[in-house]
Amino acid sequence: MISEFKSLYDQRADIANEWKKQNGKVVGFFNSLTPQEMIHAAGALPVLIQDVGMDITEARRYLPEFLCPTLKDCLAQAMDGKLNYIDGTVMAHLCEGMRGFYGVWEKNSGLPAPFLIQVPATSGEGALAFYIEECRNLKRYLEDLTGNQITDEALKQAVTIYNENRALIKKLYEFRIPPQIRMKGSEIVDVLNAGLIMPKERHNEMLKKIIDEKTKDPVKDQANESLKFYLISNELSEAKIIMNVVEELEGNVVSDNLAYGLRYSNEPVVMNGDPIRSLAEHYLNKMPCPGKFRSNVLVNKITESIMQLQCNGVIWSVEKYCDPYLFEFPIFQQSMKEKGIHLLKIEAEDVSNSGRLKTKLEAFMEMLN
Repeated sequence: MISEFKSLYDQRADIANEWKKQNGKVVGFFNSLTPQEMIHAAGALPVLIQDVGMDITEARRYLPEFLCPTLKDCLAQAMDGKLNYIDGTVMAHLCEGMRGFYGVWEKNSGLPAPFLIQVPATSGEGALAFYIEECRNLKRYLEDLTGNQITDEALKQAVTIYNENRALIKKLYEFRIPPQIRMKGSEIVDVLNAGLIMPKERHNEMLKKIIDEKTKDPVKDQANESLKFYLISNELSEAKIIMNVVEELEGNVVSDNLAYGLRYSNEPVVMNGDPIRSLAEHYLNKMPCPGKFRSNVLVNKITESIMQLQCNGVIWSVEKYCDPYLFEFPIFQQSMKEKGIHLLKIEAEDVSNSGRLKTKLEAFMEMLN
């Protein structure tokens, strides 16, 4: 079943092109601050644009050296024609790099004009009022792009579908928690990736099927005795590589703070009348992304989870020049020190060098044994 999810992600261009044959639009997005429900309500297919390991030599000509490799990879994909199925793009302001990237993408991607949605750095009433207006601007962009009106009913239906998706992913995460370990962390990434390039209704049906299968699977007894880790990473591709190595070394990543994992699925969207206001409240008040909103809330939530799971250690993976994660790291590092929890920082250069990554993880695990 896991292989089906992985295969679908590898066929993302085919899935998008098939959607277009049915007269649908495909909208690319870049991070988890994008309210995908609004894209869905417009009758379009939301597709995550993420790092796929492109040669970024040509893209680097248009971007500063101090920008994260992920955005360079995304531009390289567009310039190479690998994203030609995309009809429009939505960029949520996660960091200053993304805001500057907007203009470069608009001029050099070869794709239709993008939309930048400004996401406040706080979640007070003033920030909420501003963000609601930004969501209304996004609504107008999507209506113009698709030719479809985004009605309140369509938004409510989209929220229902996405909330079901959140609940199913959250259920799947339970199969990683000792002592009932039935699923590897690396398998979760394949499941998450597939859900970010295909219709959510189809992903929900597949999630129900795999949950039913995993419920019947025997518990992995040996896994319960292995070292347990919590992973913090801003890239699904990097997370998958790290999890693979940890599992090869007979350890287990029992939970994580992946943008489309628990950070996405931990809390449903609560409908309070106006669906746009409800979405705005959710995206400003859900478990925050590193670098956004209240650092103490993010650190406290992660620390609480690590303590409950009795993890032996924490792995923090960060890309070079990724300011949101780098700004958050010292606060998190201090929290781990106070709790007596061992922490290993992995940089993107380590992830791309399999030998160096394995050596670092081996040394960390030997220290914990």
